[in-house]
Amino acid sequence: MINWPVGLSTGCFYRTSIFEILSAVRESGFSLVEVSSSAGHFDFRNPIDLKRLYVLLRNLELVPFSFHSPLADHLDITSADHAERDRTVREILIVAEAAAALQAQHLIVHPGPDHLHRTDGQQHWERLKRAGESLRRIQERCRELGVVMVLENMLPHLSLGQTHDLLRLTAQLDGSEFGVCLDTGHANLAGDIYDLPRQIGDRLRMLHVHDNKGRRDDHLPPGQGKIDWQLLLQRLAENKFRGPLMLELAGDSNDTDQLLRGARAGRELLDEIKQRVKGR
Repeated sequence: MINWPVGLSTGCFYRTSIFEILSAVRESGFSLVEVSSSAGHFDFRNPIDLKRLYVLLRNLELVPFSFHSPLADHLDITSADHAERDRTVREILIVAEAAAALQAQHLIVHPGPDHLHRTDGQQHWERLKRAGESLRRIQERCRELGVVMVLENMLPHLSLGQTHDLLRLTAQLDGSEFGVCLDTGHANLAGDIYDLPRQIGDRLRMLHVHDNKGRRDDHLPPGQGKIDWQLLLQRLAENKFRGPLMLELAGDSNDTDQLLRGARAGRELLDEIKQRVKGR
């Protein structure tokens, strides 16, 4: 059996304070989490809340593997407006400092804006260049903090959302102090999910795990969509992947019990498949 731990992103509880749900997460058998920076869920700028969360995670014996940087229409590391781009980078650096304070070793960053559709031609190449410049600033600060910057593949219709955009950006970054997170739902919609482990190679640090039916970014538990999880996990094993599988499920419901039932069902399916996967 391949030993990939299955964790849970607190983003599925974005409607609820993180302090209200962590005990239930631990009671559901999860020991590894990704901390979401969604507004109303956790105020990473508040030093009191930051310290409180650090203590709670330790008391519950929960390991904060990663911290997801915020997503908002006003955040764009590719913007042609230097002031807007600088504000976005500085916002992400605050998150990096919060990740370090929590001893979360990985910072998840989307390499492009989440509100703009993809562009072509010269505008596209200029966005790629500006994204690279911004990411190098973030990477350098993460290096100083002892945090690994991890780039996530985005939805394919977004600016810089294609796999070749992600690979071009990784080629612009120096050293070993960064990685890639494979988002299974995004990759399924892009149509290259089973080849991505090979394309990303040893930069692959973790997965955001969720399913969809091939039309929308549904964030369903594994097994409720069209992804062939047996094939995907086999491809991961063939490429010697060793990171965690972080469930990132839809948070449209306020029913914590329902959300956790879906998370447990997804974990059970992944654990069952892992027993059948053969490593190399």
